[in-house]
Amino acid sequence: MPEELTLAAFIAATVLGQAMLSASLLLARVRHREVYRPLALFFLALSVSGLSPIVDAPSLQTLPTPVLHLVTASSFPTDLVLLPAFWFYVRALTAEREPVWSRLDLIHFIPAALGLTTFIAIVFAPEADRSALFDTGRDRSSLLQTGLFFVIIGLYIAWLSQWVFYALTILRRLITYRARLKTLFASTDERELRWVGWIGVLLLLNWSWVVVVFVFDSFTTVTVVEEPWLSLLDLALVWTLSVWGLRQKPYLVQEISETEKVDSAAPRYENSSLGEEQITRLAEKIETAMLEDKLYRDPDLSLSRLAKKIGARPNYVSQTLNMRLELTFFDYINKWRVEDAKAQLETSSDTVLSIAYDVGFNTRSSFYAAFKRFTGTTPSAWRKTCNT
Repeated sequence: MPEELTLAAFIAATVLGQAMLSASLLLARVRHREVYRPLALFFLALSVSGLSPIVDAPSLQTLPTPVLHLVTASSFPTDLVLLPAFWFYVRALTAEREPVWSRLDLIHFIPAALGLTTFIAIVFAPEADRSALFDTGRDRSSLLQTGLFFVIIGLYIAWLSQWVFYALTILRRLITYRARLKTLFASTDERELRWVGWIGVLLLLNWSWVVVVFVFDSFTTVTVVEEPWLSLLDLALVWTLSVWGLRQKPYLVQEISETEKVDSAAPRYENSSLGEEQITRLAEKIETAMLEDKLYRDPDLSLSRLAKKIGARPNYVSQTLNMRLELTFFDYINKWRVEDAKAQLETSSDTVLSIAYDVGFNTRSSFYAAFKRFTGTTPSAWRKTCNT
């Protein structure tokens, strides 16, 4: 690495390249493009926000001072775009229909618009005022400097408020989404978006570090070493999002679409609700599919697949399970899997993991969680009990 290229600049350049590449790939997608566009916007905003460490490299300090200041100021609007863009991505990813954007959605970008206005004001500010604004000292020699300084503080407060608001909003959205998954899928491990939690942790660390640096630089004479730590956090963030975000699918949109296809092809009853006789008949069909076909062993079994198998409307299958057995589709299938696993644990010498996969579970953790829920003990303890 050339001496004049600092570690922070090298990492930031890597982040910039990865973010731009990811944004390009997302924007090129045709299918579900309304789902992926907000994530592309997130990557583009992150690219601009990460320019500062690059221009801080000694080899670039020969650039005109106004250029260096404007690069720093460009983060004001882009930082305020990151969280709304990520929220719209999560919202679209967990929706049951392709998103339709409305004018009300623009409310989320009001802080970013204020940040853009501030950036424009800095662009046209006198060079002396602009230079003084970015000094680490607290003295403000003009009304414009003082005004811009407090506006920037206001933008940071808005950014802090954004984090709290979107963290709670995304958390609530994910709780609802995961509950909905259990009405449609027998296995939800790969669909639960647990990686979004890691993104939240990285954003929180990024947020905390920026706040600490801003407070010390603005209100004290203590200098906090910001780089390369902030660039490393950005690298972890963009890498995690690139790995998971680019391959993530809108599972609810896909499954609801498939459910509607099965629903339109299945025979319809006169009423929207099922009678006792119809429920009994459907329950028998479901039980037969489990007993004879062992359909529960399909790790990708979904409500639409089961409904198609027995020739019924998916909502009637769901209604039958809820009314007759008081179980969600997820719990009903996993109960069958656990019962099968119990029998195999008692009669075979196969490993616990092998049995878990055989009965339809995708992961060891989901098998243990389901087994403990329905039996009150672990698979290994159950096997020991059966052998004594």
